[in-house]
Amino acid sequence: MLIEWLGLRESQPTVIIYPRSEVEGVDLSIVLEQFLFLVEARKTNAAPSVHSAAELVKKYASLQRDEGNTKQCVIPLVVVPFMTDSGKEICEKAGVSWLDLSGNAYMQSRCPENRVFVHVEGKPNRFPRRGRPKNPFDGKAARIARHLLLHPGTSWSQIDLAKATNVDPGYTSRVVRRLIDLDLLTRDDDKVQNVRWDFLLRAWREANSFKHSVVEGHVPARSGEELVHRLAELFQATDTKHAVTGLAAAWAYTHAASFRSASIYVGGSPREQLPFDELSEIGFRRETRAPNTRLLIPDDAGVFDGIRLEEGFWCVSVPQVFVDLEHEGERAEEFSEAIYSLAIEQFERRGDDRA
Repeated sequence: MLIEWLGLRESQPTVIIYPRSEVEGVDLSIVLEQFLFLVEARKTNAAPSVHSAAELVKKYASLQRDEGNTKQCVIPLVVVPFMTDSGKEICEKAGVSWLDLSGNAYMQSRCPENRVFVHVEGKPNRFPRRGRPKNPFDGKAARIARHLLLHPGTSWSQIDLAKATNVDPGYTSRVVRRLIDLDLLTRDDDKVQNVRWDFLLRAWREANSFKHSVVEGHVPARSGEELVHRLAELFQATDTKHAVTGLAAAWAYTHAASFRSASIYVGGSPREQLPFDELSEIGFRRETRAPNTRLLIPDDAGVFDGIRLEEGFWCVSVPQVFVDLEHEGERAEEFSEAIYSLAIEQFERRGDDRA
């Protein structure tokens, strides 16, 4: 692939495999004419694995440039079977190139005399997991990740974790095993520990299937703030379990931007009836071309874990807001950055407090 993309079809690459690599510490050194690729390969595309590979090749590429050990243009390169969006973002932030064995790539050199830019996307995953994929963030399984994110710095036995989340111990063990496989945490003497908070949060958002039932409609309101307060007051008056998420909750936590629509988890299960008569009294209409309200009937009641009263209405937890913003429009990207920063700040502060 490198030969083809660089237009060097007649070239014979020099491939040096670690530990005989000229650059100690990387998996491969590949010399292609004027280019030296420092390669770290990973069998998994889990974010922590991609991050460690990116940091390693970045380090050794910098050493090669600083010490002037080569005349070639040095390109740090991360290789995985199939690169995910979070992996792409990690490599971009680290300033390293990547390619996957499915045929996608983003490579860019920083050498003034040998500029290279390769961008290939859209190739399907050639290495999907066989059988039904085990998503540790689906429905009830997400309770484990959510609970860990809400209690950073705490070491949990699997039995205690199962009790705290009201999840069967056997199922808890399987979910924890999958999270370990994704390099998101470790287990020692039955204790779940070394949780990689930032990667766990992003992995949850990326894998979240959002299987909630959605009822869309429109409620007359002069602003997003008035809209969410009207809805929250109605659900409070009808004793309906509820918690705001998405844009409105992100605004309540950060005030990073304005918003016009509201998404609210309503009811503890799909079988619970919504108060449509009362909703109609405040002008809620389902048949509309301009919906500003999404009532989310959760696929699992765990979404209500960690709810907080902010700006006069109940909001889901900060990690849950970050995950749900992936399925919002308007200014979701702007809010996502603010909520992510707040989440990391909370992880660090609560982790320090418990330590």
